[in-house]
Amino acid sequence: MNIKIKYGLIVLTISIFALIGFIGLGFYTMEIEDQYGDYQELFYKVESNDIIINKSNLNYGVIEKSWKRINIKQRSIDSTDLYQFIKDDYSVGNFEIYRPLNRIDISNANYSDLENLIKNNRLKLIFKR
Repeated sequence: MNIKIKYGLIVLTISIFALIGFIGLGFYTMEIEDQYGDYQELFYKVESNDIIINKSNLNYGVIEKSWKRINIKQRSIDSTDLYQFIKDDYSVGNFEIYRPLNRIDISNANYSDLENLIKNNRLKLIFKR
């Protein structure tokens, strides 16, 4: 085969894979936007094991993040989606997300324990609404 045909096929193959990757990335970001809407920036900021506190109803939980979803694990409920956690009577409440600076077990903690951790600067504020 001619060297120009080989280079042409290589460039064509790379271009096709780049186009497929670009379209796939577009669909991925579109799905995140459809799921979280105004909170899509939150999806990219949070990490697993961050702590979310709903100030409206004083609930808290640990964030478990997959590549497409943010789930909140609480003591009373196994796992809830982010929107179900932050809603309070069909209106979005005030919530804050903190990242522990050290490894912290909050499985037996209550709300006042979390407030003490915040006052002692053992939790770093990531997001506030």
